[in-house]
Amino acid sequence: MGRRHLPRNAGMLFDFGSDMPLSFWMKGTRIPLQIAYIDSRGRIGQIASMVPLSHRPIHSNGSYRFALEVNDGWFDDNNVRVGAVVNMPPVGLEQPSGDQQGQQPSAEVTVEQSFKDILRAADSMGVPLVVEYESKGGVNVPPKQISPPFEFGDTADGDVGGLVTVWDDQRGRYSSLIVGNILGVKDSAGNPVTSVEQLRRVPTSPEQATEDDASAKGKLSGGGEIQSDGGVQ
Repeated sequence: MGRRHLPRNAGMLFDFGSDMPLSFWMKGTRIPLQIAYIDSRGRIGQIASMVPLSHRPIHSNGSYRFALEVNDGWFDDNNVRVGAVVNMPPVGLEQPSGDQQGQQPSAEVTVEQSFKDILRAADSMGVPLVVEYESKGGVNVPPKQISPPFEFGDTADGDVGGLVTVWDDQRGRYSSLIVGNILGVKDSAGNPVTSVEQLRRVPTSPEQATEDDASAKGKLSGGGEIQSDGGVQ
């Protein structure tokens, strides 16, 4: 809700624990989405488009365990249809029986990890990143090259961990960013980063995240004086 951009292959997966009638609406959601209702065996039983800010409920046509929301048109563009079997995360799905054993899924849906997860992992690994960012006024700003340490706090709207203070390499000072306004994350070579696993493959140099470098930046958690932008962009 409130998001103005969703990366092309990102989405949100809802797990209700067991099959049941489901219903979603778009109150407070500003971008057009498609939703797939998926049963506990991973089979898609219904796909529907959803209109931004609409209060009209999209009721499921049966009982389903999962709902997967993606950008509008994503299922069509990727030839994912009703009846496809989704490779779900290992969350205790029922095992297929009889003639279903050994069948290959007819489609696989991969959901990108959240920017919070990626930033937290980059902080722990000492990996610098490049972020594409939208200001609070909805204006895209030039890509920012940032490097750890990162410090997370809550936004004024109560988003836990939704505010991150980072070292802005271009400005040579700390900046505060709203994680929900980040449009994309790349490594220093310009490759998109959509999962923590990708961070583990990012090459590092001896200069990255050294103790001297952290000290020069004031160490966010070390009590030193930190100069920031004085607010969130």
